[in-house]
Amino acid sequence: MTPSIRLRTLLALVGAAAAPLRAQTTLAPGSVVNGRVVVHVVVSISDDETPYRPVGGLELGFFRPSGDSAVVVTDRTGSATILLTPGQYRLASLEPTQWKGVRYSWSMPVRVRPGMAEVELRSDQAMVRRVTQVAAVSDGETSGSRDIPRGFSGDRSHSSGFFIGFGFEGQGLTTTNSDLVDSGTGGALILGYGFNQRWALFGDVSGATMNAADGSGTYSLGHFDVGARVHFRTGPNVVVPFLQFGLTGRVISYTANGSDFTGTGGGVSFGGGLNAHFTPNVALSGLLTYSAGNFDNFQVDNLSIGGYSVDAMTARLHLGIIWFPR
Repeated sequence: MTPSIRLRTLLALVGAAAAPLRAQTTLAPGSVVNGRVVVHVVVSISDDETPYRPVGGLELGFFRPSGDSAVVVTDRTGSATILLTPGQYRLASLEPTQWKGVRYSWSMPVRVRPGMAEVELRSDQAMVRRVTQVAAVSDGETSGSRDIPRGFSGDRSHSSGFFIGFGFEGQGLTTTNSDLVDSGTGGALILGYGFNQRWALFGDVSGATMNAADGSGTYSLGHFDVGARVHFRTGPNVVVPFLQFGLTGRVISYTANGSDFTGTGGGVSFGGGLNAHFTPNVALSGLLTYSAGNFDNFQVDNLSIGGYSVDAMTARLHLGIIWFPR
């Protein structure tokens, strides 16, 4: 088993919804402990010459449609015991086991319920593949390749494919010719696509109602961003940091003395944040973004006013939910 596979297995053991137990003779299969059911699994293989051979050191996964999972490893007697929440699971070996030139792997539905009997995994229930070339794998040992059920990756976080996020924002604005900082609150919508677990393109739109620091009233501030996002540590980790950068369009508007005033301009943005995953697909997302540029297109009602440019820096603190459907 490669180091990365060992690490993924360790993380799955630590983060699994149901904690594995060492086999204990005092816990009968099907008994209930703190609302969870004791599940006892025995794995063995056989042929005409050997009627019974236990399979030790085999990693077994219990998978649910909701995405919850648990992993347990058989001991030298081929036995493993685990506590699970009642429900429907798929029990599967994460690695094939090889014996006498044949590889065995298992995948079967299991209903976890109080009073259930011991679960047996035998040769006649296994998916069998004959091995023509053996490379550094002894009989009775597990190989390095995993037979993982469709739809299960073992990851605790995702950042590839389409994603959508929304949340609340606190925003601030200051100009180069003033020491005052206007502040306000609003919301944002984020859409994007991850080409892989590291790189993604995104676009977002946000708006806020701002309070002028000089007490002159309120106004609206909007942002539109298009750029790239870089995720780090995606996969085995629950907390995924990211950086982003891109181009920004901004608009400011307010009404005074019966006239509508609007200012627009472009710039650049950069920022960083964290996705803290509840599930591999859903996370609490926090992000701080700075945008620099100028407002150089002004209108009063429908009349354009040229010759003016105001440099401004805006900051946005975002807290919301992000979803990576798969």
